[in-house]
Amino acid sequence: DAWERQNFWTAEMAWSRALEQLDEAITPREHAKILTNRSHVRILLGRRCRSTGFGYFKCSQAMLKEAAADAAEATRLDVSWLEGALREAEAIVALGPDQRAMEACRILSKAVKTLDNLAPDERKAQQSVCSSLQERLKFSKARAKAWCVFKPGTTPAQAVEQAVGKLS
Repeated sequence: DAWERQNFWTAEMAWSRALEQLDEAITPREHAKILTNRSHVRILLGRRCRSTGFGYFKCSQAMLKEAAADAAEATRLDVSWLEGALREAEAIVALGPDQRAMEACRILSKAVKTLDNLAPDERKAQQSVCSSLQERLKFSKARAKAWCVFKPGTTPAQAVEQAVGKLS
């Protein structure tokens, strides 16, 4: 309900409360889903805090680090839950600067390998995540490549734009 109204602070508190109240009967997949949902909300909050309207950099960094930690824990709990890797990479890239794209590539590449080993029914169930995973891996590789070949006198944005242009 809070999510639909885009009240992300309330949604973050609700997911945190849900995690506090977990019982032992919950499956690792369900636990991973809750962590991934909280990670997604924290990514959105981190980006919002960093925006020009708010400008709270420290709050943004803390929220994005917590989002990455939630997503990493979700992936640890259920390796086949690819949304966790996707959110972890998203949080890491959002932390910036572009050298973090290399770390995101490592996470996404590992998830793609997991994807290749999934049973067909599991792969079909996570189809939307699969396509996002491939797309973000391609973009993260471009950002990482741009960072590696960064030339003096070129801004990071220009280097990324050049590398992404070469992928098209």
